Amino acid sequence: MSKSVDEVIMIPPKKRARRDDNEDSLSDLPDCVLLHILSFLNSKHAVQTCILSTRWKHLWKRIPTLILHSSTFSTVKLFATFVTRILTLRDSSTALHALEFQRRGIIETKLLTMILNYVCSHNTHIQRLEIDVTADVCPILSCFSKCRALTSLKLSVCPKSYTKTLFPKSLNLPLLTSLDLAYFTFCGSENDCAEPFSAFTKLNSLVIRGCKVKDAQILSISSETLVDLTMHRFSSKFSQIKLSTPSLFTFTFTGIPVQKICGNGLSSVRQVNIDAPDYATSVEYALVLLTWLQDLVSVESLIVTSTTLQVLSLVPDLFEVKLPSLCNLKSLEVELIPLYSGFLLFYMEEVMLKKAAAKSRKEAAKLRKAFKAGLKPPPIPDGIVGFLLQNSPASKVNITTGCPSSFNLKQVEESVKGVKNINYCSKFAAPASSAVPASAAESASAVAPASAAKMATNVDNSDSMLWPDLVTKAFIDIMVDEVTKGNMPNGVFLTGTWTSMTTRLNSITKRSYKKEQLQEKMHGLRAMFHEFYSLLQNTGFQWNAETNTVTASEEVWQNYLKTHDKASQFQKKGCDHYKLLEIIFNKNNETDVLHYSSIQDQPNSIVNELNNQYLNTESANNARVDNDSSDNDIQVEQIIHSGKQKIQVKDLTSMKESASHQVGDALVAQAKIVEASSSHLTVDCSLTKCVVALEEISDISDDIFGKALEKFKDPDWREMFIAMSNDRRRGWLFRL
Repeated sequence: MSKSVDEVIMIPPKKRARRDDNEDSLSDLPDCVLLHILSFLNSKHAVQTCILSTRWKHLWKRIPTLILHSSTFSTVKLFATFVTRILTLRDSSTALHALEFQRRGIIETKLLTMILNYVCSHNTHIQRLEIDVTADVCPILSCFSKCRALTSLKLSVCPKSYTKTLFPKSLNLPLLTSLDLAYFTFCGSENDCAEPFSAFTKLNSLVIRGCKVKDAQILSISSETLVDLTMHRFSSKFSQIKLSTPSLFTFTFTGIPVQKICGNGLSSVRQVNIDAPDYATSVEYALVLLTWLQDLVSVESLIVTSTTLQVLSLVPDLFEVKLPSLCNLKSLEVELIPLYSGFLLFYMEEVMLKKAAAKSRKEAAKLRKAFKAGLKPPPIPDGIVGFLLQNSPASKVNITTGCPSSFNLKQVEESVKGVKNINYCSKFAAPASSAVPASAAESASAVAPASAAKMATNVDNSDSMLWPDLVTKAFIDIMVDEVTKGNMPNGVFLTGTWTSMTTRLNSITKRSYKKEQLQEKMHGLRAMFHEFYSLLQNTGFQWNAETNTVTASEEVWQNYLKTHDKASQFQKKGCDHYKLLEIIFNKNNETDVLHYSSIQDQPNSIVNELNNQYLNTESANNARVDNDSSDNDIQVEQIIHSGKQKIQVKDLTSMKESASHQVGDALVAQAKIVEASSSHLTVDCSLTKCVVALEEISDISDDIFGKALEKFKDPDWREMFIAMSNDRRRGWLFRL
């Protein structure tokens, strides 16, 4: 018979009885249980519990984990001060078992040194380390090499400049079972092979993101114990990945399939997840992808994106290939990704136009007209699902998408016609009447009669159909661009700006929006933003930016919805693109503020109270800030220095003018570079050249990467990017 919770935690009978009187039952728990609960909290929130009662005042000092993320602080100065004080005041006799440290932007040398020294002083017991910084890597790795008890290491270290972050050829961590690396360079040996993981004899999970290989053409991953392997966005400057992983069960890959995989690694894999992006537009990449599939002899579950299937379809005479693999396949999942302006869509349209032009100019003109009217290639190439199931026709097929309003169910059904045992995401939009003009549809049918009907774009008057997710994102990006250019004075776009934005959106989406539709959509986005912003200012609500979910107790929700009924839309999902909308609609954004969290530290916040009361800081007079004030040229900045808080007021007008001049000077300089370059020689400014150059910049986010790709559809942007120096490229990318 199992023991009760009371028996396990040994609560005295007298204290158990108090529960019937609605007394505080949490305080009945022993310290070890409370510390275990607190160890799951971000350290900022854990420290805040010190105000609950006398017992809780110093409890946070004995938590065995530290979770320090700059994203939970409004300024980097507040974050640095908090880290300094928590390391100073934490009980040094308490063993540190885990540390998560994340600092956006280039970390201060003093702060990094403090963190590393603290890790070294607790290296005997520390088991889990997660570090995400922009800094020089040498002192970090030398520190970690002393942590022999480590079982999990997650390390993302972007170099301060274009120098390579070299991973040591030997790192003695005998107990390590989980390793996650980002932005490292693995060095080769005399046999033209880099083998950085052979020393980890107990490795179970390996994640590699944005890494490169130096002085070698082969990256060797050899491990008898490795079960899960994940690789994201590899450099294209080496040719092979050699897998000696007999226990490998799960293989996940995101990026361009450049490297061939040799060895026996893929033969044991049971679960595979592949996401090839829309800019992997090469027959060579498609052939590499095919060789991977041919080696999956034991796979039971295969998950691919629609763009992966689009890339695979570029293989010449693909359907004539007889697969020796996928015989044990039980489940195939295809995730549909919209291609409103993706590179793959661009190339597929070009291929279709060339084929039509080979017949006659008239047919090419008709097809071009159909494209302008909304004709799109099918999201899943005809027959390709059947090709993958040729050795396992009874497999379950699941069609999913995160953007259901961007696809028409009947179009998708036509693409997989004849496939048995198929299921569709329940969120798919119902078929709607086509918005493509009849003349255009007829023209498309004349060129491609078998597919014209299913490739037409559907638009109706509902917001979800008129404004699919990617179109909304494109519109928001355009507005952000105009705001950063200073074209939204006093929170209002001028008539000329509206005209420009309408033209840009129609060019990107190949639709025919009117200015009034954009204005109406903006008003809706503004209302949604302010509703969500108001919600986050209330105690009890927490927002996870990564999952875009709001958490709160049922009681908190019920009380809030009584006076804010429109907030019910955020119960299942938060505000999409909240941080971008904040740039557009929040008049109090400051240059020195980190916009990564819903928790914005105000001068009277609880964190400052903790600084004053429990972190040995002296009390200071707090300035009141009215978020609705029309005075937008005043920035209130808290600076905590030498244990005191000071309020500084800055005139933002001069800052804005200075920033505007700097951006203008940079663009002029870029234009001069392009002009000088084009006047002397012809430079390769192809899409492939730009993508390769972009891949070499390892510390940019996926969001910036995607924005750059959209810019590269314009040949002028490609020419400018190729002409820039590396430093100019980096500066341009971070302004997107």
